[in-house]
Amino acid sequence: LQLYANHVYVGFGAHGDNGPYHGWLFAFDASTLARTAIYNSSPTGTGDGIWAAGAGLAADTVNGVPRLFFSTGNFFGTGTGGPNPTPPYVGVQSYSNAVVRLDLSNGGLQVDDEWTPFDEAKLSAADTDQGSGGVLLLPDQPGAHLHELVQVGKNGRIEVLDRDNLGGFNTFNNVAQEISGQIGGLWSTPAYWNGNVYFWGNGDRLKQFSVVGGQLGSKPHAISADSSAFPGASPVVSANGTAAGVVWAIRTDAYYSNSPAVLYAFDANNVANLLYTSAQNAARDQLGKAVKFVVPIVANGKVYVGTQGEVDVFGLLASAPPTVPTPAFAPVPAVYPVAPNVTITDTLGAATIYYTLDGSSPSPTSTRYSGSIAVGATTTIRAVAVAAGFNNSAVASGTYTIGTAPTINFSNGFASVAGLTLNGSAVNSNDSRLQLTTGGVNQAGSAFWNTRVNVENFVSDFTFQLSGTAPIADGITFTIQARSPTALGPSGGGLGYGAGHPGGAVGIPNSVALKFDVFNNAGESADSIGIYTNGASPTTPAIDISSTGIVLASGDTLSAHLVYDGSSLTLTLKDPVNRASYTHSFPIDIPQLIGSPTAYVGFTGGTGGLTASQKILTWTLTPAAAGAPLRYEMESLSAHSSGPVFRAFAWPGFPDGVGTILDATKAGDSVSFNVNVPRSGSYDVHVTSKNYLPRGIWQLSVDGVPVGPPEDEYAPSETFVDMAVGTVSFAAGGSHTFTFAVTGHNRSSSGYRIAFDSLKLVAH
Repeated sequence: LQLYANHVYVGFGAHGDNGPYHGWLFAFDASTLARTAIYNSSPTGTGDGIWAAGAGLAADTVNGVPRLFFSTGNFFGTGTGGPNPTPPYVGVQSYSNAVVRLDLSNGGLQVDDEWTPFDEAKLSAADTDQGSGGVLLLPDQPGAHLHELVQVGKNGRIEVLDRDNLGGFNTFNNVAQEISGQIGGLWSTPAYWNGNVYFWGNGDRLKQFSVVGGQLGSKPHAISADSSAFPGASPVVSANGTAAGVVWAIRTDAYYSNSPAVLYAFDANNVANLLYTSAQNAARDQLGKAVKFVVPIVANGKVYVGTQGEVDVFGLLASAPPTVPTPAFAPVPAVYPVAPNVTITDTLGAATIYYTLDGSSPSPTSTRYSGSIAVGATTTIRAVAVAAGFNNSAVASGTYTIGTAPTINFSNGFASVAGLTLNGSAVNSNDSRLQLTTGGVNQAGSAFWNTRVNVENFVSDFTFQLSGTAPIADGITFTIQARSPTALGPSGGGLGYGAGHPGGAVGIPNSVALKFDVFNNAGESADSIGIYTNGASPTTPAIDISSTGIVLASGDTLSAHLVYDGSSLTLTLKDPVNRASYTHSFPIDIPQLIGSPTAYVGFTGGTGGLTASQKILTWTLTPAAAGAPLRYEMESLSAHSSGPVFRAFAWPGFPDGVGTILDATKAGDSVSFNVNVPRSGSYDVHVTSKNYLPRGIWQLSVDGVPVGPPEDEYAPSETFVDMAVGTVSFAAGGSHTFTFAVTGHNRSSSGYRIAFDSLKLVAH
């Protein structure tokens, strides 16, 4: 809706894309609601919907003429009036993928200018039209274009147009400015405040662009740490003139799973500073179930949010207490050649700090900070300080980048697939997401990075979504293979990777695949993961993860974090909608299995008689630098005890929350680990542990040879410790035995138990 020039203007697109339909505009007298005019954007065909993800229509008055601006969707049909109109703009022409200006004089609706992108036909064919994004009018600007507007469609291309001369249709875009590749596609409307434009695109983060001399910065001035899957969000700014600016946004990507929306508040001068989120105190502030395209309304010191069954109203708490100072990190977030240990402090002194390592917003339900955090790979730490009688602090956020930037970097999605080879059913035409299967039966698709990357040590992160009409099938894999970027395996239960059933014809040879399976073909369950080699059937054996709370077929956007240290591939799988998390390590020697230290890396997917849209939303992969430390989580290694119980246990002071302990009762008790060291050489040995009262003293030996002096794990209070044990040399890579034997305990200790978190080997 738009109330302007004593009229109410109403736009219409379609109901669920059910055709045939047209884009319509209605004009009503604001006093009587008598209809004064009507406009059809596709008189010679169908389509050209006017919906813009629910955005309000934009209006201005120049030289006494009231004007209305809107964007349109795709054109359907072959009428003589469309889809690329030319002056004079008369009623028989259609406006597809366009930004249109109407003259509103005397309550009428008359087209007097328009802009259509040069690649309109390509955008229509890929369903990446302009009509998903709302039009933003900027205040008067210096320079050649006094009156500008900003508009972005599904392709994520920022278009800055002159409102007085939109430019029409040309074989090249006749625009004031165009910026590509910086934001995700918009199913929302940007916002302007005090020389800044704010966008929150699909599969992207809130991004702030400065405006100087009528030109947007070519890259974001600031980026939030929080991201949203489809559809993104429409930001709204509240401020006291040019001061105290707050950017409000509602994250609604949980609408698909019928889960709560989240309200965010960011510093409008720097959106990297998160001021508030309704998830910080869910018991008090949790919103109702999400509805996509909802926009917050700010009025009279309150924020109003519509949800499925309620309107939630937010305001300042009465007699607001003071706020805890923001926590500080040391060393400062930066790029480091080797992993640092990070400490978090607060100047209040009486606060409790909670932190996350997965990019999510921290709260009192997150991990409690109790000691330095060992950053083993590129990690974003977010922390909040909490104290009784105080408001929670602002969220501190810092990214520690270890080594170099990702070799493969689709962190902003797949608007471009440069560097990838797409095979079979794989396409990237669906909202800048990489689709492995597109909802058809018996499909098989794969996408591989065109060049080999080193796979001796690496870190990879990706988000994915498996959706469709239930029940869906069959699943996807993350695959490492040494054959070709065009490799593709069977459809159905083969997941585009391996044999469709146990014992069947094999798929991609010289390979390792980690699967995410949503259909029970051979007893693997309809919610399972597993690792497979050399094109074997990715069915069984498998790990049923249904008890973890993660449902692969839920339609939620799931995140996968992979770390390969040369001996184990560790997967951390998260569902940010219901906060479920699962971690599992697979002992595996990838270079040996595929026959090479380098490989093609990518994804495969398959469907059979049932279908699914199986999408990768983002992906990065970073090979570890040469000489990077080899890190082994003790609970993931094959272990043998001399007799006492050896078990895993949880403690929030561990970086991953889990460690191991040998319940030793006397000197001579021991535990041995089989450690796969990928290459020969000399290494410094580090062991991390939880030292405490009932701890003993141990001596390490490697392959029967003592290494370093005995280490005492006694401490008067629970303490996370990184012990530099000594140096060991290996004549050859392969499996080596690390034995920790109890030699006794000191006078203050009450027992012989020894605990371990991780083993780290630092190459000379």
